[in-house]
Amino acid sequence: MKTIYLTIGTMLLAGALQAQTWDGSTDDDWGTASNWSTNSVPTSSSNVTIPGSLTNYPKLGANVTIAALTMQNGSSMNLNGKTFTMTGNLSILSATVSGGGSFNSSGAGNVDMESSTLTTTLSITGYTGTAHIYDNSITGNTVISNTSGQGGDNYIDGNTITGTLSLTGASNNNEMDEGYGSPTSTKNHITGDASFSCTGTKNLFTSYSRATQFDADLSISHSGSGGVIAFNSGGSVGGDFSLSSLSGSGSNAINSGAVSVVSVAGTVNVTVANGQNFDMRSIKNNTSGGSLSVTGPASVEFRTDTLKCNVSITGYTGTAHIFDNSITGNTVISNASGQSGDNFIDGNSITGTLSLTGASNNYEMDEGYGSPTSHNNHITGNASFSCTGAKNFFTSYSRPTQFDADLSISHSGSGGVIAFNSGGSVGGNFSLNSPSGSGYNNINSGAATVVPVTGTVTITVANGQDFNMQRVKNNTLGGSVSVTSPSSVYFISDTLKSNVSFANYTGAGYFFDNKITGNAVISNTSSQSGDNFIDGNNITGTLSLTQASNNYDMSEGHNSPSSNADVIGGNTTFYLSGSKTLNSSNDRPTQFGSNLTISHTGSGNLSIFNSSASIGGNFSLTSSAGSDYLNSGYSSKVPIGGTVNITVTSHGEFNMQRLANNTLGGTVSIDSPSNVTLRSDTLSSNTSITGYYATGHFWDNSITGNLSISNKYSQSGDNY
Repeated sequence: MKTIYLTIGTMLLAGALQAQTWDGSTDDDWGTASNWSTNSVPTSSSNVTIPGSLTNYPKLGANVTIAALTMQNGSSMNLNGKTFTMTGNLSILSATVSGGGSFNSSGAGNVDMESSTLTTTLSITGYTGTAHIYDNSITGNTVISNTSGQGGDNYIDGNTITGTLSLTGASNNNEMDEGYGSPTSTKNHITGDASFSCTGTKNLFTSYSRATQFDADLSISHSGSGGVIAFNSGGSVGGDFSLSSLSGSGSNAINSGAVSVVSVAGTVNVTVANGQNFDMRSIKNNTSGGSLSVTGPASVEFRTDTLKCNVSITGYTGTAHIFDNSITGNTVISNASGQSGDNFIDGNSITGTLSLTGASNNYEMDEGYGSPTSHNNHITGNASFSCTGAKNFFTSYSRPTQFDADLSISHSGSGGVIAFNSGGSVGGNFSLNSPSGSGYNNINSGAATVVPVTGTVTITVANGQDFNMQRVKNNTLGGSVSVTSPSSVYFISDTLKSNVSFANYTGAGYFFDNKITGNAVISNTSSQSGDNFIDGNNITGTLSLTQASNNYDMSEGHNSPSSNADVIGGNTTFYLSGSKTLNSSNDRPTQFGSNLTISHTGSGNLSIFNSSASIGGNFSLTSSAGSDYLNSGYSSKVPIGGTVNITVTSHGEFNMQRLANNTLGGTVSIDSPSNVTLRSDTLSSNTSITGYYATGHFWDNSITGNLSISNKYSQSGDNY
């Protein structure tokens, strides 16, 4: 029985020793026993209360460790340069801690620190319960962190910290809310560097409901699976801002509510490689340097930021909205092949280069679309676009992008390239490379406006798909347009200072109203199907035109919307190798400024000068197949400045009317035709027509030279 009484007594004594209240009845010395309600100095297991409305308040003479501390309204404590450590609950309400030193709470349950003034280094680490840290004035560096098992509020708000702040959210149960909870609605103000860390599975907020003022640097380290939501209600950073978010961490939202612009006086350094969503809006920094690198995110919202740094957003897999940013630096944007969602890049001003890659096999890339402000993109440096996926790649989708320097497009994916969909301008050179296997290419196919290109145009396409280029105008000689084996071709109203080649197209071909300072080559294939219309073009160099189709006629001088005729400044060569007709000057009289040479080896008919024409140089025709009709409609005279050389050995018809040449030389030799018409021609050449076997009409010709006419013994028909 005595043993039981002794044990109970010991326990009661221990409980009494743990609860101790300062009364200061003797002096201000913490170490004086008579200043305490228990007449004993607190120990590491003591729960200490310091009430208000006293005369003497404690001053430390040595380092102190206790369990819990409660400082009531109006109370104070002078650390006198010493270290004060607590291991239990902490409650400080409208109290004062002065004297420098260190004020440390380690492993507390609950922390309640409100409306107090502390002139000391403050460390509150490893708490497990609720933390309300409101409206305090702290002069000293401050550290606050919870534990992974912490449960309860984490509210840090309304504090003025003259020093640094280190804040860690490690909880797997409750989010960390910096900038939330102050009853006075006062914001946090941190004068020194702030370092935030999210290591738990719950979110870390900064400026949750009030805009925190960071006078120096703010750095955020993100390794936990919880998200980081920075500047939720705005804020400002007087120094540099940095965020590091590693693989495995949660999503990152930086001023995602865009309540106001977040001003960063220094540099911005953001490194994210975590596979989660990334959202950054209305961040404005004023110092060049730093970088923003976001690798392999899910969705991306990057809007209305003003950054003086290089930007790289690569390999994203979800939606991307990149709108209305002002970037002084180089920019790289790319999605992944498995990406799904919008790809909208619009309204951005980039003072630097832009590299944009559309690799998605699911969604098209839309440059120049989606900006809520309806602003267009403006790129001052070289722009490099790449289409590697199975979906289309648009440039200037709904607004004309302004490219101040070069624009180069590389096209290796099966998706199409639709460039200058709503116009645009290029201050440097424009190039497109689309090799075998890639999709179709449309360049200003809507022809909304002229697309001016200050430099050269270099286009290389060999992909077997449709090619459409309209109203592109360049001002610098050089470059080339080479389109090989396309399907259909639309080449309309372009002004180019380069050689142009459209070889072996298999679909329809429309070549209208182009101004080419250079040579031009146009040819179809034997299996080509569709219209072949060439009209209204002004070509200062040579023209080579081949009709190889066995399915559709080719009509040069036909169907231009402008009703202009073709004008060819250099030598022109026509090749007819197919079984369908080659028409020249079909509806309008083509002007050939130099020589016109025609080779006719296919079974299709040749019908030229249908609406007259003029030739500034020599005219020659070599025909071994089909019929040949030269101004057979007897339209106006066809003047030829040079000689005429015609050699026909086919057995088709030959009809030539109202050709007039002014230079002696050349020959006309027609051997074994069927019907022959030679009417109202003025020729300065020897002429021989032998072995015709059907009708022969030779009327009103003026020939300066020898003339020989003979029919075949079996000839039947008129001989006039």
